[in-house]
Amino acid sequence: MIWTLILTHWRMAAWAGLAGALALALGLWRMEAARSAQLQTALTAARGEGAMAKAQAQATSDASAVVQAGAARDQQTQTQHVENDHAIQAAPGSGQGLDPGLNDAGRRGLCAYRAYRDTAPCVQLLGPDSGQRPDGGASDAPAGN
Repeated sequence: MIWTLILTHWRMAAWAGLAGALALALGLWRMEAARSAQLQTALTAARGEGAMAKAQAQATSDASAVVQAGAARDQQTQTQHVENDHAIQAAPGSGQGLDPGLNDAGRRGLCAYRAYRDTAPCVQLLGPDSGQRPDGGASDAPAGN
């Protein structure tokens, strides 16, 4: 009985079979497209993580080079200071005192340089400017006092 029904309605069965085959093909295509999108997302994330790791490694290397260069400059400065100190101590007349005016003029000249200006000896030598308030404004004292 079923076969007679199918044979009599063969066109409808053919269309139903075709629709089922199309639905199956569409479902498989959608699953493959979703999988492809997932793989593309994973690949993009992996590339991003790889680039980030590479950039971090380069930044670490650069920072290390900067620190090493700074340490080398500090060592050169210290070595130069020690060599200068030895040269001054070994120079003829190093045991004799300097004229106080010459000593004061030399120290004031050094304290004019930004590198020395804020050191304790320069601050002590120069003190606050008598013509200026500590905040940098003009003094309230009359001129000449």
